Amino acid sequence: MCIRDRVNCDRILSVRNPCVLKLTIEDGMDEFNARLVFKKRNVIVPGMTNSNYTNQYQFNKVPVGETAYVVAYLKKGDGYLVAYSQVTLGYIKSIVLKPEYRTESEFNSLLDSFLQ
Repeated sequence: MCIRDRVNCDRILSVRNPCVLKLTIEDGMDEFNARLVFKKRNVIVPGMTNSNYTNQYQFNKVPVGETAYVVAYLKKGDGYLVAYSQVTLGYIKSIVLKPEYRTESEFNSLLDSFLQ
């Protein structure tokens, strides 16, 4: 299963206790694809780019107390630069991640691990 097989949406509706998660990509000079993966909900939410900085993203109105994976990736050559972490929303309000190079196969395996 891949990230494209999940329900992609721009937000989660009816969040009782919403919070914001801010993401910074360490040494990020290019714009990454930032996503928040909710395994239990079978949902992937895109992050919004900060228009003033190419390495900063924000996830708005996400549910406090839920566990999710924050994932940022960028196609580079034959592979991807990938930064990720599991977070409990609301307890962590801001996170800085450092991308690492992964082959396409490693990248797909990593995504599968988030979604299974």
